Amino acid sequence: MGLLDEIKKGENKKLEFKEKLSSDYNTFLKTVVAFANGSGGKIVFGINDKTKRIIGISDDELFSLSDKISNLISEKCYPMIIPEIYVQNIDGKNLLIVEIYPGQSKPYFLKHKGNIMKSYIRVGATTRVADENIIKSLEREKLNISYDEEILFSYEPDEKDFNELKKDFYNFTKKELSKNKMLNLKILRMYNKKSFLSIGGALIIGKNDIFEFSGIKCARFKGNDVSEFIDSKDYYGPLYKIADEAMTFAKTHIEKRIIIKDLQHEENFIIPIPVIREAIINAIVHRDYTINSDIKFAIFDNRIEITSPGGLPGNLDVDAIKDGRSEIRNKVIARFFKEIGYIEQWGQV
Repeated sequence: MGLLDEIKKGENKKLEFKEKLSSDYNTFLKTVVAFANGSGGKIVFGINDKTKRIIGISDDELFSLSDKISNLISEKCYPMIIPEIYVQNIDGKNLLIVEIYPGQSKPYFLKHKGNIMKSYIRVGATTRVADENIIKSLEREKLNISYDEEILFSYEPDEKDFNELKKDFYNFTKKELSKNKMLNLKILRMYNKKSFLSIGGALIIGKNDIFEFSGIKCARFKGNDVSEFIDSKDYYGPLYKIADEAMTFAKTHIEKRIIIKDLQHEENFIIPIPVIREAIINAIVHRDYTINSDIKFAIFDNRIEITSPGGLPGNLDVDAIKDGRSEIRNKVIARFFKEIGYIEQWGQV
């Protein structure tokens, strides 16, 4: 897609317009930091951000503006962000493009007065302050580890914690779940010659006293809004089991269609059960477990809604998903679900 086509679509997660460099440099620099913390982006100078009208930058201003922007980014952003700055002419008018690539040293910060540093992220077409949880997520991204791989030092596991898991694992795979296997799957992690549960391991065995918001709240509503319940169930415990329980709820409440064939009738769900199963497992595997909210599974007369806490992981965006790209937010959970056959292959659930 050419720059003019991008401009016509307006500002988004990876594109911002500036008519000129204002005296409040921080407004521009926050976006630089946000792009470096995310999947990159372009800041285009010479466009009115409200009307999308191309104003342009005069020839006399181009070099001084480019130097000013480069110096500001070098002085105010930490760790160092190296932009690509170039000129593009559209309809006889010069635009100055500041392109920021996804950083390898996340999280990035903007230096404020008094040695205060703040980090920023991009949400849609807006730039927002990154809170503590987001900063930790960016730090994990830099180290290429997921939240569920972190060691849970607050709980020392006992052998009985794994009895149910070992039995179920054998039923799924016909294989023993040894300690070495749990270490390979990162259900257990070693530290100072002692084995601890990983966060993912605790979720897989169902330590709901530690992770209170790790279940699925299911509801069947009357009509097309939430004003009246027909039935509701809350499921907690090992993640693979609550997936099955949510599926049982779905089969109970999703409408069936009767088809007559050769004096016999067949009953088919109006929404294919494999589609529901895929959506539920996706919600469990890819949700953000740092957020204190359960998955919501709601059945209405005219639709089904599944709400999974958290935004898209890493540098993933809607366009990337359409191109077939996927990212795994919870590596321990995804690895275990693949092992027991709930996930057929990476990138597909």
